[in-house]
Amino acid sequence: MKRIFCPAMAAVLAVSALFSGGTAHAVRIAYELTDVANVYPDRDLWQCVYTVSDHSFGDRDGFTIYFEYGLYEEILIPDSEAGDWDLIAWDPEPIFDVPDDGGYDALALTDEASLADPFVVDFTWTGDGRPGPQAFDVYDAENNYETHTTERGLGELSLGDAIRCLRVLTGISGDISSETDVTGDGKTGLEDAVRILQAVAGT
Repeated sequence: MKRIFCPAMAAVLAVSALFSGGTAHAVRIAYELTDVANVYPDRDLWQCVYTVSDHSFGDRDGFTIYFEYGLYEEILIPDSEAGDWDLIAWDPEPIFDVPDDGGYDALALTDEASLADPFVVDFTWTGDGRPGPQAFDVYDAENNYETHTTERGLGELSLGDAIRCLRVLTGISGDISSETDVTGDGKTGLEDAVRILQAVAGT
């Protein structure tokens, strides 16, 4: 910034105070996107790599990531070793004329199912711009569910994101949460700035 205003300084100091402490999450699914070369000119193909952390999955526990009707088509799982998981995917489509989202479901087949390998999905994107965060459910063997939102992964973040986030926090620019909401809570906050700065710094 060419000038330093009091609100900006306050935000930067607050971010710096939190920067080394990290943040806590009950469960996290971070995503990183690759824009795949389009085989057909009328299809915008993408691949998403999901990294799951901060959660222990027992036998018959799992998670489901949802692909919103009208934005996604052709949800596919690339050929790979599933390891401790049973993986399925389905396309968004109307059910009794009611639009229904597609999904990617991973069911653990053992206690302490391994999260070492990422979960990969290919899909056709029909929305504008770049795909963003998605809703997901985490469930257990007794069918108890918790709903969360995927977060942008480290490879998705840059110094430009940190600058945009600080501009929002200091009131220099409007709320551009689609670019700076890395925690998936629908807004731009101090925790987003911390996550972005940590990603840029490699910590």
